Amino acid sequence: MTGRPPTGPPALRRVLDHLTRLPELPAVVCGSTTLSYRELGNLSAALARRLWEVGVRPGHTVVLRLPQSAEAVAAVLAVLRIGACAATVAPTQPTAQLQAIAAATRLTAVVHSGGDDPLPTAGLDPAATSAVTLVDLDQVPDSAPAVPEPVLPAAAPAYLVLTSGTSGIPKAVVLRWTEFDAYVTSKDGPATHGRLILACCRLSWDAGIGYLIKALAEGTTIALPDESQLRDAEATAELAERVRAEVIFSPTSYHELLLDHADLIGQHARVVLLGGEELTVGLARRHLDRLPHVELWNGYGPAETTVMVSSHHVTSATVDAANRGGAPIPIGHGGNGGTTRLLDPRLNPTPPGETGELYLGGAQVALGYLGQPSLTAARFVADPMGSPGARMYRTGDLAVRDAGTGDLVFRGRTDRQIKLRGARVELAGVEAVLNRHPSVRTAVVLPVTGDAGTELVAWCVPDEAHPGEIVPADLRRHCADLLVEQAVPSRFLPLASVPLTSNGKTDGAALRAQLATPTPEDPPASPSGEDQGHPDEEETGRSRVRRLVTEHWAAVLGHRDFRTTDDFFRLGGNSRRVVDLHLRLQQDWPDTVRVGELFDLVTIDLLTDAIAERIGEEAPPTPDQRPTSVEL
Repeated sequence: MTGRPPTGPPALRRVLDHLTRLPELPAVVCGSTTLSYRELGNLSAALARRLWEVGVRPGHTVVLRLPQSAEAVAAVLAVLRIGACAATVAPTQPTAQLQAIAAATRLTAVVHSGGDDPLPTAGLDPAATSAVTLVDLDQVPDSAPAVPEPVLPAAAPAYLVLTSGTSGIPKAVVLRWTEFDAYVTSKDGPATHGRLILACCRLSWDAGIGYLIKALAEGTTIALPDESQLRDAEATAELAERVRAEVIFSPTSYHELLLDHADLIGQHARVVLLGGEELTVGLARRHLDRLPHVELWNGYGPAETTVMVSSHHVTSATVDAANRGGAPIPIGHGGNGGTTRLLDPRLNPTPPGETGELYLGGAQVALGYLGQPSLTAARFVADPMGSPGARMYRTGDLAVRDAGTGDLVFRGRTDRQIKLRGARVELAGVEAVLNRHPSVRTAVVLPVTGDAGTELVAWCVPDEAHPGEIVPADLRRHCADLLVEQAVPSRFLPLASVPLTSNGKTDGAALRAQLATPTPEDPPASPSGEDQGHPDEEETGRSRVRRLVTEHWAAVLGHRDFRTTDDFFRLGGNSRRVVDLHLRLQQDWPDTVRVGELFDLVTIDLLTDAIAERIGEEAPPTPDQRPTSVEL
């Protein structure tokens, strides 16, 4: 596949040009693997040939269900250079995402990386399922004959982004090359052109593909953390230092963890761009204190408007003004031909200083939701102040515009949607999934913020036919099969009835107040068969390790709804809680387990075995022997 297509999307043409014009320049770094533009071109061409042979053509959809890797980047490019539409799905994501794509589009192939069949057939049309070909990326050769260059209209679909839905069923946003070209050529926001970019996110997030194609279109190098680095902020910071990353894009909450390693990321970084969640004054101030020489930008942009539509350069003056007014950090005011409008319920502009719903218009507005015309019509509406045929995306975000600067300040939502660790989560969708479980009559899901960040807590009223059968492990597995990782509640609590306010609405304050009242909980079971012992009995070294590890897990997670074979991260664990767990383990077994190992020792059984082996099953030090300070 050489040369460039005679017509087609400008961004794609630039990417294909750079494969031959910049052959020796590193194109992508992921983990320990680096691909030059020539190597990226050869590998993507070989996979494109394989996809062509199984029937993929322009306009078809290909699902990429791959772990984060340099090869996954090549797979994305292979789909795009055929002219097909890419849908990236992490291997750990629920099967409902594949089912939603297969039900709504012309799904032709699923690219996977060995292992079990990556396309579950439950709930799919058998005829559609039999027409989908599985392509094992591990079996694709290093090179292959070229396939015909695509001749695409500028408005051809480029990729799909999956977002949460109120029914619990994912909805797929269709991003066309028209919108993507507008984003790639955007000059608003921080200066990134020609600088090495580190994108601390998955390719299954819209910003992941967005920054990837933007970097390749600009002929620069992009670095992405691999699977293990994504779970370990220190490893990601080491990657930033190794590749000398000048621009770092990060979900807002992940930057909180990166700042613990400011000495690494601050050596070469000059710009940090955050997005996906609200930027707090505290986090902004912490960045300015620890990395005063690194520009901080607060970005904003739903998936429906192609990665990012506005950004604000955060300075000490910004933080001081927000702190005085008790308001969040501004999100900017748009640019590059895009429009940001604050409108009242009658679509009339709101005066400066008054809160309105944010509508986004311009070239970056997506086509709509795949296979959901009624939802598309409700959210993508005609622009009464634009040219004929112009549309706006109704974000559901409330904001106010500063009369002096024109910047927008986020004021909440019109619905029950939140952003959690970079993902959009519809609380109603999580409740809908829980309500489909036979043991649940009614579920209420709320975000709860604590020292370890924000988590989801589910309160469940048992179904009358299954009294007393609220089993957290069952509900957690049920949610994990249908929801993105961030939408799975970390705690499941039984509830006799839903408390209501005087006007008949759910009393969220009363539910959150229950969390401050400790309740007796049974200790976790031990499926491994090892006797956990009785408090009055003498413990062996290994059983004492198991007991203490279990206590630390319960303290960090805030509950005991787990067994010794359960995965820490499926129970509500995250990077911040890993650090907290490591601090606790240090008190009992100093320098026995490194913090990075906790991303692999994810069960009580695994962690117990590792610690017991390293200490020779000896008892931990007595309290007066424990260190008074801890260093990571």
